Amino acid sequence: MPVPWLGLSNGGAFQPGREDRGLLCSQLGGLVDRSGGTATCPEAVEREIYALGLGIAEFRRGTEGQVLPVPDSRLNRRISAATVIDFSGPARASALLATKFSGLGTRTRGTLVGSAIVCTPWGTCLHGEGDFLPFVGRGIDTLPRHGAKALAGLQRYGLRAGHQSLCRWEHAGKQDLFARWNAAVAGATAAHDYRNIANTFGWVVETDPFNPESVPAKRTALGRLKQAELWMVPAEVGQPITILMRDAEDKETRYRYVSRALWNPADSGKGQSAGSKYLDEGHLQLACRDAQGELAWTTLRHGRLGLEMANADYPFTNQADVLINARLAADQIRTACAAQRVL
Repeated sequence: MPVPWLGLSNGGAFQPGREDRGLLCSQLGGLVDRSGGTATCPEAVEREIYALGLGIAEFRRGTEGQVLPVPDSRLNRRISAATVIDFSGPARASALLATKFSGLGTRTRGTLVGSAIVCTPWGTCLHGEGDFLPFVGRGIDTLPRHGAKALAGLQRYGLRAGHQSLCRWEHAGKQDLFARWNAAVAGATAAHDYRNIANTFGWVVETDPFNPESVPAKRTALGRLKQAELWMVPAEVGQPITILMRDAEDKETRYRYVSRALWNPADSGKGQSAGSKYLDEGHLQLACRDAQGELAWTTLRHGRLGLEMANADYPFTNQADVLINARLAADQIRTACAAQRVL
């Protein structure tokens, strides 16, 4: 996997191919070993929340050829588990993303890095969010959860009733910084609690390293998984941008995203504005083999192959529902395409 390195011009802009000065994007794993849980001391949990995520740092080549960090670079920053992040694409403003923090479902806080970090040809970095279960708990609902549909979504991603997160952040205090990690129903609507907190993780996140004031974006057109692997196929002029993904869980499937827009080299260096062009409109597809054993890709599109409201197992309301519950959509594709073998 290529190092997530972005060349930096003397003027502070994206310069493809530059090797003596650039930005390195890296995962930040936090401060504690989660194999045996962690303390619920509020101060310790707060440090851990801000330590986890994505780091961006400038490096330059020294006079003797060594690559050295630039500690005082204005571009150095951290995208933590508390950073404000926008939703973009088809699922933005979905009721399934509504929380106490953003009742309209347009924003959230925090990212949990899971897959490799890749660089885009327009000068941003992408990372996939991994398993959220070590961080998100689901306590006892104080009010009834509305309908079996929400339960089906939670269970398909492993968040069952009574689940205690490994980190136990939800037990650190009543402040919103900690309470947001509990998916229990506690308010009259989703805008009054964090019942949908799990739905805000599992996305591919785009960050513009060259603009420290920019707000990262969760690109919902790429679907919600537990991201284990992420690859960007080298861009070709006049061809769609293609991104390959794999879910982290055993027996889960492989996906690809194919943009509607075709790659134009003039978009190099345009940052997240180019990201919106290529990553907000496209097709999320599931890998399978046809009856002849050839690789085929099936698009997860609302209104076809059972991805519709009439589905008795899970009624998909719209395309946002398909993307937020991509695992359930993949299950339906498996049923609809029984003659094909899903990879």
